[in-house]
Amino acid sequence: MKGYSRAVALSSDSLFVFHWTITKTGMNGALEAKPRSGGEKGWLSIGWTQRANRMQPGDAIVGNVLLPRGRRVAAYAMTGKSMSKINETKRVKLTGASVQRTTGGRTIFKFTRVGKGGLAPPNYTGHNNMIWGFANTQNYAIHTQRGGLLVNLACKV
Repeated sequence: MKGYSRAVALSSDSLFVFHWTITKTGMNGALEAKPRSGGEKGWLSIGWTQRANRMQPGDAIVGNVLLPRGRRVAAYAMTGKSMSKINETKRVKLTGASVQRTTGGRTIFKFTRVGKGGLAPPNYTGHNNMIWGFANTQNYAIHTQRGGLLVNLACKV
């Protein structure tokens, strides 16, 4: 995607993609839901975790297009699997968060992550245990698709 130097397909069908560029203060990121993915009517997240393929402890950046949350991108701390253990956090500093729709039918959740705050701070120069999830519902407890991956943020993937 224009404006990002690296990308990794999250789903095996490449309908969900994480794009990023490392900056001096953190990273610019974008979660892309391609047409026919269902991303135009749900939520999509990317997360950093302390343990491979586990939600907790960790942090997630979630883009949502559904009301009542509305079109927004926010950071969440994950200290357990129950919804009461997944809460919006200010420990992960986000700026420039936005939700965009393209004329081609893509939904794009953009953000800038500043610094290394959170329960599972990103390693901008090496490997990261990462997770992702998607659902076309308002309920964050439901994951239509999800997965875990090991990503070296400093390398082209």
